[in-house]
Amino acid sequence: MLEKIVKFINRNAYIIIAIKGRDFCRSSAQAFKLIVTNILTVGVVNFLSDAVLFLGKILITAIGGLTCYFIIDLNVRYGGNMVPGVKYGLVPTIVSVFINYTLASLFMDMYDITIDTILICFCFDKKHNDGTSAKPYHMSEKEHMAFFKKKMGETTKMQVIEKEDA
Repeated sequence: MLEKIVKFINRNAYIIIAIKGRDFCRSSAQAFKLIVTNILTVGVVNFLSDAVLFLGKILITAIGGLTCYFIIDLNVRYGGNMVPGVKYGLVPTIVSVFINYTLASLFMDMYDITIDTILICFCFDKKHNDGTSAKPYHMSEKEHMAFFKKKMGETTKMQVIEKEDA
């Protein structure tokens, strides 16, 4: 459990290092503060992204395993030369499933890092900027800010009226 916590803090510290260019200790402290102050947003986004990425891993693994099985099965049934010497498809299919899951995990980890980076950048932007002309948000109002306001229930009638007037 401690190892997972340290990896989570390290990943976010490296993101802050990339944003600010500070040393590791200050960046990890700042990343920890950002996560704690935005715990609800971070929790929801991490839960949803983990669920979607896990379903992606399962889908990629299942498609790869079924494709391997059907290729071998068609080869055995019709006596093709596609896979010579293979009469039973169970062992190659199991090996294919393990390889597919490993590759899917590596592929989806890149998306996980990207999601975490965008989330930390959003929290960083929200903390250091207030949306005024002196300190404008770096995120786009139409896409990112509107999405998070809608998901977190921050949209008020006054904000809707201000948008209509602009």
